[in-house]
Amino acid sequence: MTHDFESRQTPTAVARTAQIFAQRAIATQAEFAESVIRANRHWMQQAAIEWHEALELFRKLHANETTAEKVSALQDWLKDATERAMRDATYAIEVNRELGNIELKLFGSPALEETKTPKAA
Repeated sequence: MTHDFESRQTPTAVARTAQIFAQRAIATQAEFAESVIRANRHWMQQAAIEWHEALELFRKLHANETTAEKVSALQDWLKDATERAMRDATYAIEVNRELGNIELKLFGSPALEETKTPKAA
């Protein structure tokens, strides 16, 4: 049993559809790359902040002579570190959502106007 499949699109329409998909893929890839670069810069800044805060804690622990001052410095650092960690977790969730939405754009259907070919009169 053979099936005779009739092509519903002309080669020009197929080429246009492929071109539209390639343009969407390139735009999606560029948007994805920009988001990853922005996230990378954020995490590099966060690493610098954490390094600076750790050095500051080290300085405070060795500059203070009493145990109460050392405990107070450690508690302050721990409070700030916890707040930064919560902000970092929220940022990570937002970045993952943004990257997922960008990636889904590639698999979404293009606007109907882009895929329709004008019919000859």
